[in-house]
Amino acid sequence: MVDSTIDERPAFKVGQVFLQGAAFAHRRPPLGLPADTPHHPQQINVTMGMLNLNNGEASQVVVAVTTVPDDGDEKALYDFQVEMCAVVYEIDRITFPDQQLAEVVAVMLYPFIREAVANITGRGRFGPIWLNPFNVRKAMADALVAQQAAQAGMQNPAP
Repeated sequence: MVDSTIDERPAFKVGQVFLQGAAFAHRRPPLGLPADTPHHPQQINVTMGMLNLNNGEASQVVVAVTTVPDDGDEKALYDFQVEMCAVVYEIDRITFPDQQLAEVVAVMLYPFIREAVANITGRGRFGPIWLNPFNVRKAMADALVAQQAAQAGMQNPAP
């Protein structure tokens, strides 16, 4: 028996997922090292953002993954920046207020950005970089706490 009281409409629909931007470069002349030079852990920043479109009828969520080119890491082989975007619409704002929507869509985008980074870096001399999975929810919560602390510091400057 099916419970007819359950609303089976999705809380939002994904209209598009696309590569918004990408940049790639070798840090050093690629022929100066053997092709089998191994990768080592490199500092990579992940940022997420959301923009409401059409008076809130749709939203654009962007996840960007970038290396830090001037981090002084002499063993890093590549620098890259990759941005993936999703456009979502027919959003149930009660179920998914902005913070939760951004979080859920960022989680959905991460496999796409992970594949794009591997694809782009795989075309370099030293093979692909596969991004490790990470807890998007915790990263967003930490970023929100940091943002609130920064705002509180601006409102109450130290004497």
